[in-house]
Amino acid sequence: MNTKIAFPDILSLLRAKATEIPRKAAIVGRDFKEISFLDLYEQVEAFATQLVAHSKQKNKSKSLRTAIVLPNGPDMSKILLATCVSGAGIPLNPAYTEFEFSEYFRQAKVTSVVTIMGFAPACEKAAKQNGLPIINLEELSNRAFGRSHKKLDYPMPSDTALILLTSGSTGRPKLVPLTH
Repeated sequence: MNTKIAFPDILSLLRAKATEIPRKAAIVGRDFKEISFLDLYEQVEAFATQLVAHSKQKNKSKSLRTAIVLPNGPDMSKILLATCVSGAGIPLNPAYTEFEFSEYFRQAKVTSVVTIMGFAPACEKAAKQNGLPIINLEELSNRAFGRSHKKLDYPMPSDTALILLTSGSTGRPKLVPLTH
């Protein structure tokens, strides 16, 4: 049985929506201007490209596993999608303690952290203790790492896109990898 996957990865889905319905709202909320599918696709692709470029600057050759420690909102949504496209995104609760961040960084094999400097001091301390590069969202938003002229490599459907942590009802939280 040969089943064709309509959208083999998140970036393909966003690209298709940006082409089909570019001006339709993709993200809406009370406290910010709505974001169209075209804008979402372009921003996610730009952020993902910058994450890959930043990783190469730091000489990281292994696959990216980016922890995300941000407030809820459109920036969190865009960065979550970008980390899924550039490797695997790992959203973490900003209220975790320094010890919890360190444990989850090690357990998930995190390669970098995206946050807003000063937003989650325990995260910043744990990242520094674990030798992880911290990518400040404001710098990423300002394209401080530059945009590569090279196109992103689209992920494979079987690639891990997102890693979630269980609530830990049986002891320590477990990692739950989700593919594209």
